[in-house]
Amino acid sequence: MGTTAAGLGVHGGQYSPSFNTIASSQTSIRRLPSISCKGRNFDLAIVPCPIDLLNPKNDVDNLINLIEDVSSDLGNVKLIVIDTLSRAISGGNENSPDDMGAFVKYVDKIRNSMDAHMMVVHHAGKDTAKGARGHSLLRAATDTELEVRLVGPSHVIRVRKQRDMEAGN
Repeated sequence: MGTTAAGLGVHGGQYSPSFNTIASSQTSIRRLPSISCKGRNFDLAIVPCPIDLLNPKNDVDNLINLIEDVSSDLGNVKLIVIDTLSRAISGGNENSPDDMGAFVKYVDKIRNSMDAHMMVVHHAGKDTAKGARGHSLLRAATDTELEVRLVGPSHVIRVRKQRDMEAGN
């Protein structure tokens, strides 16, 4: 397995390590850009393996322990990326309130245990005007929803939801 996500956290004006748990294509990891900003390099920890964030006997506690180990080596992790939701609930049903509710519960457990931001990579449905596929409780639990869309030769990011703010471009 590999990764398609990369990130860095900014917390209190300080750059912090990012942690990615990935269940994506093996070749994608080679396409990761180097992460630097204004001449500074940033630490990025990648776990290139499938994770289970659906079942009661899942990988959440082991994942939290691993992120704690990374934090002790690199500094506090402030952004955790799950790429993709579909692979993190492998065998689950994105349209099921039970399965999506379990996923949200376990993501919240990771976020609260690590005091970190969570980014979940997810896909739009066949009708992109309706937004992300799956049960509506995912959107209800989301603080910020960003849509990346190809417009001509460029990618455009649109804010589809920002809790307590209007959506827009």
